Amino acid sequence: MPEAGPTPKPEDQDGTAPKEFSPITTQEEFDKRIKARIDRLEKQHERKTQQLQSELDAEKARADTAEGELAEKNAAEEVTAWKKEASAASGVPANVLRGSTKEEIEAHAESLKEHFAKDAAPVVDAGSPSTDEGQAGDPLREAIMQGL
Repeated sequence: MPEAGPTPKPEDQDGTAPKEFSPITTQEEFDKRIKARIDRLEKQHERKTQQLQSELDAEKARADTAEGELAEKNAAEEVTAWKKEASAASGVPANVLRGSTKEEIEAHAESLKEHFAKDAAPVVDAGSPSTDEGQAGDPLREAIMQGL
């Protein structure tokens, strides 16, 4: 049976090969080893804290963006509802109303109300309607027909 080579030593948590065990015989040596262990743990803790803080900052930014978008959407829906209310009350179409507050929209609707009243449209006398049967009433049509 072939002889196995030396067994590879497992690595410590910090990636270095462990040192041979030597018992602690003095208080200074004990303090030195404890301090080294505490320093390693503090570095690990600091790295983890920085990682978690950056993740937290990214999540806060994402939440702020989502809250902003939601607020904009809610504001737009509210303005649309105010325009519909003002339109129903004044008879002015909602798509022509402008403003960002209910009061502004209502004031705009009142200022346009007279232009959208049913009797606000001018009466145009276009003469009598013509037909293809040659009835008089449309001078342009008559001129075209005579020219042909």
